Amino acid sequence: MKSSKTIKIVMEMITYISLVLYMFDVVLLGTGELTKSFGIQSRMIFFGISVLAAVVLILLDLKKYLNNKYLISVLVFMVVIFIAAIRGFVGKQNTTILLSDFKGFLNFLIVFPMMAVMYKKNRVISFLKMLCLSLGVVSVLGIILAFYLQMPLEIRHWAYDFFDGYNICMITELTGRVTRIFFNSGSRLFFAGFALSIVFSLIENKRKIIWIFIASLDIFGVFISYTRSGYLAFAIGIFAFVVLILLFYRDFFKPLAIRACFVAGIVVVLIGTVSVAEKANLVDVAINRCLFAGAEIEDNDTNVDKPSDNKNDKNNKNDKLTNEKAEIQNLAIREQRKTLAIENIKKHPFLGGGLGVSNDINDGFIEYFYLDILSKIGFIGFIIFIIPFLFSAFDTIILRDVFCKEQRLLALAAQLGCLFVFVISYFNPCLNSSVGLFMYSLALVLAMPWENKKPKTAYFISSTNHYNVRTGKFVNDYIKKGYDVIYVTSDFDHMTKKRYCFNEYKNSKQLHVISYKKNLSISRILSHLMFSYKTFYMLLACKPELVYVEVPNNSLVKSSAKYKKINNAEIIVDIFDMWPESMPVKTKNMIVNRGFNIWRNFRNKNLKFADQIWIECDYYRELLSAQKINLPMETKYLTLENAETSIETKVSEDEIDLCYLGSINNIIDISLIEKIVSELAKNKRTRIHIIGDGERKDEFLEILKQNSIEIIDHGKVYEIDKLQEIFNQCWFGVNVLREGLAIGITMKSISYFRGGLPIINTVQGDTSRFVEECNIGINVDRHDVKSCVSRILNITKDDLACMKNNTRNLFEQKFAE
Repeated sequence: MKSSKTIKIVMEMITYISLVLYMFDVVLLGTGELTKSFGIQSRMIFFGISVLAAVVLILLDLKKYLNNKYLISVLVFMVVIFIAAIRGFVGKQNTTILLSDFKGFLNFLIVFPMMAVMYKKNRVISFLKMLCLSLGVVSVLGIILAFYLQMPLEIRHWAYDFFDGYNICMITELTGRVTRIFFNSGSRLFFAGFALSIVFSLIENKRKIIWIFIASLDIFGVFISYTRSGYLAFAIGIFAFVVLILLFYRDFFKPLAIRACFVAGIVVVLIGTVSVAEKANLVDVAINRCLFAGAEIEDNDTNVDKPSDNKNDKNNKNDKLTNEKAEIQNLAIREQRKTLAIENIKKHPFLGGGLGVSNDINDGFIEYFYLDILSKIGFIGFIIFIIPFLFSAFDTIILRDVFCKEQRLLALAAQLGCLFVFVISYFNPCLNSSVGLFMYSLALVLAMPWENKKPKTAYFISSTNHYNVRTGKFVNDYIKKGYDVIYVTSDFDHMTKKRYCFNEYKNSKQLHVISYKKNLSISRILSHLMFSYKTFYMLLACKPELVYVEVPNNSLVKSSAKYKKINNAEIIVDIFDMWPESMPVKTKNMIVNRGFNIWRNFRNKNLKFADQIWIECDYYRELLSAQKINLPMETKYLTLENAETSIETKVSEDEIDLCYLGSINNIIDISLIEKIVSELAKNKRTRIHIIGDGERKDEFLEILKQNSIEIIDHGKVYEIDKLQEIFNQCWFGVNVLREGLAIGITMKSISYFRGGLPIINTVQGDTSRFVEECNIGINVDRHDVKSCVSRILNITKDDLACMKNNTRNLFEQKFAE
C-alpha cells in the first residue's frame, strides 16, 4: 500500500513536469521542426513520457477511470482511428497521408496525462497560468515580427529563415508596409489565452492589470494573423461568451464587462501604435483581407520564397494584398479539393474510406478538416469524435454550481478556446494536430470537478428539503460524532414549487435543478436525474468518507453506489418513501409501467452496495422482501420534538369534531372521507378542522360544504401549542389515504400521536398495527364504511380519553426525540 502510494507520487510528478514541457513546446515551437533537426522532436519525448507515466497512474486507480466518461469516449474514438488505419492500409490508401492522419490523431492520448494529474486546484491553476504567460510571450514576439518590413534586410532574412523555416510562424508580406504573422500554434490558442487571462483577472484581483494586459496581447495576436477564419471564430467566441455569461454566469457579467472594455481599449492603442509605426491603416488591411473573395493564405504558394527588399515590390504603389493571382488560383484548388472530398463522403457516408483517403490535387491532402474526417471515418466516427466535447460543454454548464468559483470560469474559458479551434478548423485544419487536440483535451479535463478532499467528511444528500424534519436529526447526530457534515439539497422547494434559499446548517449547499409544476411530470423526473448527476460529480471531487442519501430520489441510490465503487466510502440509504409504489397512479399502459420499473430499479438494483439501509417503517421491509430484496434493514421512525403538551378532552358527545392536518393532495382519498363525514353528519352535528394547504384544498372544502359539514379552516399552523389547542377540541385525526399506496406511516399521523389525537385510519402496515394493538383509533374497512361510523358514534367521552392517553404513550415510546 505504501509502495503504491510512493509510486503514485513519483509518477504524478513525472507526468506533470513532462506535460508542462509538452505544453511549452507546443505553444512556443509551432510544429516542432526546430528540435526535429536534432533527430527527434522534443515534444514527442515529453508526450511519450507523460502518456506512459499516466498509464501507470490509471492502472493504479483503475476503478476511478473506468467510470470516467471522457476517458472511455476518447478510448472509443482511438479504437475507431485504429480500425480506420487498418481499413486505409488494406484499401491501399496514400501511405504518407495515412501515417500523417494516424500520428495526428494519436495526439489525443495527451488527455490521459491531463486527467491523471490535473485534478487538484493548485496544479491546474499553475498549469493554466504557465499556458497564458507562454501565449503572452508569443504575442509579444508577434508584435516584434509585425515590424518585419521595417527591419534591416539581414535581420529579415534571419527572421524568415528561423521562424518560417522551422514552422514556428508564417511571415507573409501583405503590402509594402504590413506583415501578416501567423503562429502555427499560438494563433490557434490566442483566444483560449484571452479567455483564461480575463478569468484570472477576476480570480486574482491584485494582479488584474497584468492579466488584462496579457489578454489584450492575445487579441492583438489574433488581429495580426489577418485570417478570415480567425476573425470569424473570434466573433463567434465573443458572442458565445456573452450569451453564456448572461444565461448562466450573470453574477460575473459586470466585472467581466468592465475588464473587456479595458482589453478593447488596450487593443485599440496597440493597433493604433503599430499603424502609426508602419505608416499603414491596419484596420483597412484587416477589412480587405476579410472582404477579398480568395482563399486563406496558409500555404507555400502565397508566402514569398524569400524576403523582398521592398525596392521593386509591385504592391507598394496601390498598397493591395500581394499576389492576388496566386490567391485566386489557391481558391480554385481548394474548391477542387472540396468537390473530391464530398464525392469520397458520398461513397462511404457512415464509416468513411479509412485513413489515408486523398485526392489527386497537389499533395493529396483534403485540407478542409470536417470534410477530411468525414471522408476517412464517416459520420459515425465524426459523432464519436465530438461526443467528448458535447459532454464537456454540458458539464461546464450543468455542473457549474458543483464547481468552485475558479473552476466555474476557467472551465467556461477552456470550452470557448476549444470552440475557437473547432471553428477555424473548417478552413485551417488543426484539430488532428498537437495544438488542436491539446486544446480539446484541456477543455475535457477542466469540465471535470477538481478534488477537494477533507478528513472525516459526511455528505447528507436530499433532493428536496421537504423531508428535512427527518434528515436534520441524522445530520445533528453525525455532527456530534465528530464528522464535518455537509448537507446538500436542491434550490427548488417541492411544496411551494418555487426557488428558495436554504441556510439552516453551517455547511449546506444547494444545487440548481429544473423546476416543475406537477408532482407527476417528466420535468420532476428530469429534475431528480439532474440532481443525482450533479451530486455524483460533487462526491468525486470531495471524496467524503460517508454518504447519506434520502430516498426518494431513487437515482441517488444509483449515483451513490457508483461513487462507492470508485472510492469505497460508507453509504447509508434512507428509504423515507417508496416510488413509484406510493404514487397514486395505477395503469396498464406498458410504456408507463416500463418507465416505473426503470425508476424502481434505480433503487432496488443498487441497494446491495449500501452499508446501511434505513427504512421509515417496518412495512417497507415487507414490500422490499416481496421484490426479492432481503438485505439487513433498520427501521428508523420519524421522531418529533417531545414537547410538554396538555392533552385534554374538550369535546361534546352531542357533536363530532374531526381534524385534517397536512397537505391536501393527490394521495388522500377525498371520496372516502366524504362518505365517512356524510354518514357521521346524518347522526350528529359534524365539524372538521382543516390545518394545512394543498393543490386539492378548494375541491375538498367544496365537497364538505355540499355535505353540510361545518368547516374551520386554520390555514397553516406550525406552533405546537396552537396545534394542541385544536387537537384537544377533536375526537379524531383523519389519516385516510387512497388505496394501493405503499405507505406504512405518515408524518401527519405522528403529529396526531404527539398531540394525543386518535386517528381514523386507512394506512396499512405499521399504522394499522398500532391502531389495533394500542387502541389509538379506528381502522376503516373501505367496503363497510357504516360499520366504521357506527363504532365512532358509540365511543364515549371516557373511551376517547383512554384512546388519547394510549396515543400519547405510543408517541413517547416510538416517535419522541
